[in-house]
Amino acid sequence: MDGLLEGSGGGEGEETERRFRSWCVGNTGSKAVDRGMRRLWAEGWMPRNERLLCAACLVEGLGVDWRRGRDWFKHTLVDYDESINEMMWQNAGMVGVDPFYRGLKWEEVGEGGEDGGRYELRDLILPKELREYAEMEPDKQWVDNAKARRDELKRRGVYRAGKKIVNSGVRVAWPGLEHPGKEDGDVWGVGRTPLEELDFEIEP
Repeated sequence: MDGLLEGSGGGEGEETERRFRSWCVGNTGSKAVDRGMRRLWAEGWMPRNERLLCAACLVEGLGVDWRRGRDWFKHTLVDYDESINEMMWQNAGMVGVDPFYRGLKWEEVGEGGEDGGRYELRDLILPKELREYAEMEPDKQWVDNAKARRDELKRRGVYRAGKKIVNSGVRVAWPGLEHPGKEDGDVWGVGRTPLEELDFEIEP
């Protein structure tokens, strides 16, 4: 697990680290998310609807960098596909080409669902770096603040920015096109607008 549980920089802080690691072990307080994440560790798989709920929880609910979720899924999924995983997590982070599942109410889905509720935290064999997060009481505010977090993302224009990317399309540099400072495969703009000129009217 070298480096996998390390933050991606930018002063993540202890609280963000606790949120991420609690999510990894399925100890967020959301029944649907915790069911999915425990199943992921035990089986290396979860159904598509659970994947989307878990991604929405991590990024929109807990405010953790989407790339950390992408890397955790890469580490744990037995059906891992690089292209699908990357696209799903970019969409979850509102920087993909089709973030259609933004605003999912991940905290409201109850028990049941494809037999995934049978995994209890005490029964999972977890890496030593994660065991303490399985024993902690989840922060009640994570679930209680879910709607307020979505409302804030909407107010700041984050959902609108994601929609603009979908409608305009992402432009990628490829061999034969000259885009100063861009390598082949780099995103250089949305629609006809270069990245440095983009303005989604997102408040800081």
